[in-house]
This record gives sequence, C-alpha cells and structure tokens, in this order.
Amino acid sequence: MKLGDWLDKWLSNHRKEGTTMAGYETKVRLHIKPHIGGVKLCEVTDDTLDDLYRLLETTPCPTNKGKPLGAKSVRHVHNILSGALGAAVPKLIPVNPAATAHPPTARQIRAQESRYPTLDDGQTTRFLGTVWQPGL
Repeated sequence: MKLGDWLDKWLSNHRKEGTTMAGYETKVRLHIKPHIGGVKLCEVTDDTLDDLYRLLETTPCPTNKGKPLGAKSVRHVHNILSGALGAAVPKLIPVNPAATAHPPTARQIRAQESRYPTLDDGQTTRFLGTVWQPGL
C-alpha cells in the first residue's frame, strides 16, 4: 500500500470536526501526497519525512502566495503524518517513522511569529471607531 492510499483510508475513518478534517484533507492533498504519496507505506522513513519538511520550508508554494510554508504549517503537516502513521502501527508498519523525524521545533515556530500583529482594514476601522470621534 502506498502512503497516499493509507492517508485516504485514515482520513475516511478519522473522527474530527468538519473544519479540522477539511484542514487535514487540504494539507494531505497539497503538501504530502504530491511529494511522498507514491512512496510505499513500509518504505517511509524518518529521513523521508525530514526531506519533505525541508522541501516544504524552502520551496515556493503556489497556495501560500509563492512563499515556502512556515514552520507552524510544516509542524502541522508533521502532526498529521504522525497520527496517520501511528494508526498504521503495528498492523501495517512496525514503528512510526514520524517519532524519530525532525519537524520544526516550538522555538523555530516562535521565531517566525510576528512580534507585533498587524490589523486588517476591518479591524482598524473597529479600533478607530472605539477610540476616535471625528470633530472633537
């Protein structure tokens, strides 16, 4: 069985809320299956996963405005793979290769987070409406 086939089966049997499942399905479809979905499940190693994570961190992604995925998104890909591969143990594979893979760390995720969040137009309008009145 190929990894992509296992992910499809795992997703179809996974019990999560709709938005969570939609997020999982999107990450699987866009970021996992195109790169390693064709690898046999029994041949997926921690090196396979590490290579995927580095690829996602460095290759421009059309669904991310042409920028590579951030550390937090790559970590989410890892978490999905960890769950799916963990569900294959021991019936299809002897160990979960995600357990020894090296996804982005919490420190790397924090380093990429904006220290000063920016407001969009709607948030700016609401904020100004609460603190400023024209003509005063």
